[in-house]
This record gives sequence, structure tokens and C-alpha cells, in this order.
Amino acid sequence: MDQTAAFLLTDFGREFGLPDLSLDADGYCVLKFDDIELLLHHQEAAREFLASAVIRSLPASPGEEFYAQLLELNHGRALHKSGVLGIDRVAKTVVYLDRWPVPDMSQQEFQERIRLLLEAIRVWRDWLAQFETSRGSPLDPAALETMIRI
Repeated sequence: MDQTAAFLLTDFGREFGLPDLSLDADGYCVLKFDDIELLLHHQEAAREFLASAVIRSLPASPGEEFYAQLLELNHGRALHKSGVLGIDRVAKTVVYLDRWPVPDMSQQEFQERIRLLLEAIRVWRDWLAQFETSRGSPLDPAALETMIRI
């Protein structure tokens, strides 16, 4: 196992009162923050974490405007190399995926990635909830910046 990946999680756990935080035998770790679960999978051969999180259930009847806005957000994130948004068709959810290179990642960078991702997930959830009630009003430019950057 890549010692940097193990140290990142162990140090993160110590910082937040979870001294036994570690990857399981298959390289997985689930971090839960209130109602957000972030799954980290250490991919040793690639020397990276694959980070994933469920954002929210798909709207009941998503429609063309929903998919257009989701593609717009996904495009912005891809351009910034900060992960992608997608859909799990089986679970009927909007999901986030990203690759975090482990070799040179500092504890500070690891924590900052997690903090910014949690912030973005909350904004995406608000957008999805608003989308359900307003049926596709345009994206708020202030929120758009938070949804795209990490």
C-alpha cells in the first residue's frame, strides 16, 4: 500500500478525533460529514484516490433543461480538472467523481480538497432542490462559481 495515502487518512483522522481512520483491505474509506458521504478508493497502481459522492436523487421528471444545466456544470468542472458530475441510472442519482493524485499531496491540500468538495456538494444539492421547485430557472452566477471550482 502507498504509505502517502495511508498517512493522509491517518493524519486526517487524528486531526478530527478519529485516530483509527484508515483504508480497508480493499483500499476503501467512507468519510461521513453530516448527510454527505464521501467514498475514497485508493487505486494503488495509479497512485491516486478515486473520490465519489452521491449528490442527490434525480428530479422526478428531469427534462431537457435539467440535463442541459448538468452538462454545463460538468463541462466547467472538466475544464478546471476538478472532477465530473454524472448520473447513476440504476440508483437514479446525480454523482460526483474525481481522481486525486496521491504522490506529492500534502495534508493541507487533502483537507482543502475535502472542504471545497463538501461546499460544492451543498450548493449542488441546493440547485437540485431549487430545480425541483422552479422547474429549470437559470443557474445563479454566484452559485455557479462554487459549483465548478475546486
